[in-house]
This record gives sequence, structure tokens and C-alpha cells, in this order.
Amino acid sequence: MDIRDKVQIDAIKDSEEYSICEYGTHVLIYNGTYGVYVPEEILMLNPKRYEKK
Repeated sequence: MDIRDKVQIDAIKDSEEYSICEYGTHVLIYNGTYGVYVPEEILMLNPKRYEKK
């Protein structure tokens, strides 16, 4: 398991702490301290769920 998978799993467990930004074919997942770029083809998350209201 690489860091991209770990961050995605953490974001699934605690969606309130993470934000997601889409950049072309990649998605940035970040929590204010660190973030990772994940290609869309291996993305496990639904970006719509992480939109701040």
C-alpha cells in the first residue's frame, strides 16, 4: 500500500477533515497539513461528497 492509498482510506474514514480539488486527470486530497495527488483512474473517493457547503 502506498501513501496515496493510505490517504484515501483516511479520507473515507474521516471525511470532515479532508478536502478534494480536481486538477485535470488528477485529484488533490489534502487535510491542511499534507496532501497527495491521485490519478483519477485509481481514485476510490467520490469528489462530490467532499464539497464544502
